[in-house]
Amino acid sequence: MTATWTASLADGAGAKKTPAAPGSDKAKRQNRPAGQQNQTDTVSGNSRPAGQDPERVAAYLDKVFADAIGAISSATKGHRNATLNTQAFALAQLCKGGHLDETTTKDALRAAAKGTELTAHEIEKTIESAFSKAEPRDLPEMPLRPKRNDETPEDPCPDDGYVPADGDDPIGGKAADESAVPLGNGTPPIKDSVRAQPAITLLSAADLWAPLPDPVYVIDEVIREGSIVELIAYGGSAKTWMAIDAAVSVARGIPWLGRFAAERGTVLLLDYENGNYELRRRLQAVARARGLVRPVEGIDALVMPSLYMTAPTFEPTISKLCEGRRLAVVDTLRAASPGVDENDSTMRAGLDGLRRIAETTGCAFLVLAHAKKTSGAKTEVDPREQGRGSSAIYDAADAVLHVRYVEGEPQRVSQTKARQGRRIEPFEVSVTDTANGGVLVQARALTPATVATGTEAQALRVVAQQPGTYTMSGLAKALSGERYQTRLERVRGLIDSGRLVVRDERLHPCLADEAGEDFDDAL
Repeated sequence: MTATWTASLADGAGAKKTPAAPGSDKAKRQNRPAGQQNQTDTVSGNSRPAGQDPERVAAYLDKVFADAIGAISSATKGHRNATLNTQAFALAQLCKGGHLDETTTKDALRAAAKGTELTAHEIEKTIESAFSKAEPRDLPEMPLRPKRNDETPEDPCPDDGYVPADGDDPIGGKAADESAVPLGNGTPPIKDSVRAQPAITLLSAADLWAPLPDPVYVIDEVIREGSIVELIAYGGSAKTWMAIDAAVSVARGIPWLGRFAAERGTVLLLDYENGNYELRRRLQAVARARGLVRPVEGIDALVMPSLYMTAPTFEPTISKLCEGRRLAVVDTLRAASPGVDENDSTMRAGLDGLRRIAETTGCAFLVLAHAKKTSGAKTEVDPREQGRGSSAIYDAADAVLHVRYVEGEPQRVSQTKARQGRRIEPFEVSVTDTANGGVLVQARALTPATVATGTEAQALRVVAQQPGTYTMSGLAKALSGERYQTRLERVRGLIDSGRLVVRDERLHPCLADEAGEDFDDAL
């Protein structure tokens, strides 16, 4: 940058001051609002008047301004719009506080962004958005101080103020409001007025025994309002495609996977895995296959944010973002929780945070998690342990959908937990390319090949009559009609398709088939 950041200010009857060289006294005066341009430092002996030191303020504003413009100019491809948004918001706060001139600041931001790949429309939209969301921010205290003859020049940017170091987010400095929560990834901070004191609400007897309203479903039978639902699958098992289809379905109020009715509302995507390009590609492909006019309104995303579920600022920040939303998707739990051993029960802490957000906002969360690897998907696995990591992850959910992946076959989805009051039959999901370049994600009932007949029907009847009695091998031995190895494969197939479930090495009917409440209560 040259003299761009010191673009001229309106003066008096409309005459324009000429741009000054960056860092000069003239530049410092020009970039300050009119009320501050004529401030002087009057010194009498060793005393100075109370208030801000204009020299220190000028040096501070110069540094903040220059760092912001420099960050925009040097932003790398793929991060330029986010950087512009972040820096524009930081400077807008100072403009709203009366410390910088808005016209000059906007001109400087446009000039800095003009050299990137951003279009003029994108630049203008981002700048105006940042200024519309910004609130006034006060400067750190930089008071006048007594001078001594042997005094060394003091730092114009004090340690107790807001000083963006190299690489720092300018909206996250110490001078920012302590209740301002930086989102990372170019998103402006959100105020959290109750952050210092956690709210404690005691439910009275009247509250506890008040009539319960009927549950409201964001996605019928599958995702209840204000709930936590986990979608567990191997990598490459189409779980992200299913989640994106859920986002598009809720945003438009059309059936999820073409099968489950969705209530229309806004959606938040918290993407920690795909990245900007891949997330956009998948969203656009799903919308194209559905024949939707783009852009599909109602979907917002934080892509690869530096705000993780392990951070103390995560809960208040995401809570604000989820206000008024119907659904939020976390992709994936592991990527959103760095530094936490997924086999440790503390992995649940982030999910408990989502629970509190869901309770206060009514927003439902669809959390994507990885499944354990098994040998050819033929291993007996307890439903609580199908997901990778601690069983506390499973325990924290209201409902769990498990995707069984077999290469070349449709994905089979089984509900292995239902604390919401509704149970769904296992179903298949296919992901296919369409002629118009879209990707269609569809669900259907299990194909005739997966419907139990013969030995499988016999196995289901035996387990229904004596749940919790047989192991996998024991049941195979109790059956008749085929050789033992074939019967054993039939039993494994019923487990893989979700028609039978394993608990404590014993077989039980699946949630949709089992009579009584024992299994549901245990979950």
